[in-house]
Amino acid sequence: MCLCKEIWVEDLEYRSKGWNYLPTHKKCGRLVSREQVMELLRPTGNSTEERLMHQGRYAEVFLLNWSTVEIAIDNCVSYQFGHESTDDEVEILYDISFGRKLGFLKDRGILTNEEFKSIQDLQRRRNKIVHREGWVSETGEYRTLAEDSRRAATVAALALDRLLQKNPKLPRDPTDGGI
Repeated sequence: MCLCKEIWVEDLEYRSKGWNYLPTHKKCGRLVSREQVMELLRPTGNSTEERLMHQGRYAEVFLLNWSTVEIAIDNCVSYQFGHESTDDEVEILYDISFGRKLGFLKDRGILTNEEFKSIQDLQRRRNKIVHREGWVSETGEYRTLAEDSRRAATVAALALDRLLQKNPKLPRDPTDGGI
């Protein structure tokens, strides 16, 4: 994990690891933790997200929020098996598709049907745009995605909070209702 004192959104790049694109700090080349990304998004009246929205940099807002969604979903799944997001065993999650993780969390009752559908819908729309050749920022398309990704990031973070409040002691056996 990145140990740098100061990180800005502009210093992040997204590296492919399995099915995920994980935020990485360009300066040190290390992964940026969930807490560091959440700090970047913390509403202060002058948050990075608000500044980017104001500048019309909707694709960057979308990517930032989507990484927050992925991090929260990964943490929900890893906490189901009693692991912290920094444990080496969590690396196995990188090989599991995001859709499968979502379904697992829905089946476990961590995500409601409405939450599941909203994140899944955003994922489908994201995949159509990101995986097409030469994805270019079309303002209208990305503005809508940026706004929807804000809601999805909130939904994923709330699901993680609910999980942690409900389950102070989580199972350590991945075969117990595993993926």
